[in-house]
Amino acid sequence: MKEMRGSYDYQSTDDVLLIRWNDNVVVTIASNFGYVVEQKVPRWSQAEKKKVPVTRPTPFQVYNQGMGGVEQTHQQVACYRTRVRHGSGGG
Repeated sequence: MKEMRGSYDYQSTDDVLLIRWNDNVVVTIASNFGYVVEQKVPRWSQAEKKKVPVTRPTPFQVYNQGMGGVEQTHQQVACYRTRVRHGSGGG
């Protein structure tokens, strides 16, 4: 059965925290640090045609903050990627 947007479930041990959150799609994060605290974030609702508050566990905020640098690195690598030609045969 489809869960409501903003719903989440988590399991944790002493070492690992697993969280599954329903946003536009189901997203899962595994972490070896952190804890789950709910926060409300604005998300676009297609049905209401406006932004509505949706519950989001804090590890997803931490992940999104860290992604900024990774995305920039990928963008720069794509701009300056060198072409490598492979020779025929080996030896």
